[in-house]
Amino acid sequence: MARQSRFPVLLTQEYETFARKGAFDFYGYTDALRFFGGGGNARGIRNHGSPLFMEIEPRLSFDKLTGALGRLKSGASLTTTFMTWVVTAPIWYMGLDTDIVTGLPVGLPVNVYAKYQWENYGAANEVSWDGYRLKVKYVVPMSDLWGGKLSYAGFTNVDRGSDLGVLPNRTSYSIASSHILSLNYSHWRYAFAARYFHNGGQWEDGAGLNVGKGDFNMKSTGQGYYRVAGYNF
Repeated sequence: MARQSRFPVLLTQEYETFARKGAFDFYGYTDALRFFGGGGNARGIRNHGSPLFMEIEPRLSFDKLTGALGRLKSGASLTTTFMTWVVTAPIWYMGLDTDIVTGLPVGLPVNVYAKYQWENYGAANEVSWDGYRLKVKYVVPMSDLWGGKLSYAGFTNVDRGSDLGVLPNRTSYSIASSHILSLNYSHWRYAFAARYFHNGGQWEDGAGLNVGKGDFNMKSTGQGYYRVAGYNF
């Protein structure tokens, strides 16, 4: 009998950092998957799977060098984002971003990236430029609550144009959209997040697969939820 894959409950430790100096700023985070265990069959640092997931995002802001350009608050800043699984395939996104001035207390950064894929187990897109990504972020401060600051933030990624689309069970596009309600204090942060994904990982939803442990159908379109408790140093 075919079994249906599902996204398991994971308990993850995350370290997040941000720094700014003049026209340069840096954002990044590292996740230790299954650091605290968790349910399901997904593998991580405690059971011989991928120990870390990392994203780093250095940025050079043109407007801080030359002055802002009209309603484009960040004046087409140059952004480079490097994303990698430590034990799988690294991906590099490079492109331009800008913060659109809305006239409201709302942050609305928009990014357009070209994607470079390094080794990918012999797939059609490895070691090549492979499509692009449109990323829209949103940050909305809401109100004071219980002595902290309540806010809503999130992002939507749209990936298109990948050569993976020529392979069986893979697609040339995918969508991921996260929505986060956060309560922030001077040091502590509590959040609830919901994520929608469509063709996650550029796998075709419902594709029949077998990775050596029996046939199953990939579930790559759907939603997930997670809760966050963090401390700011």
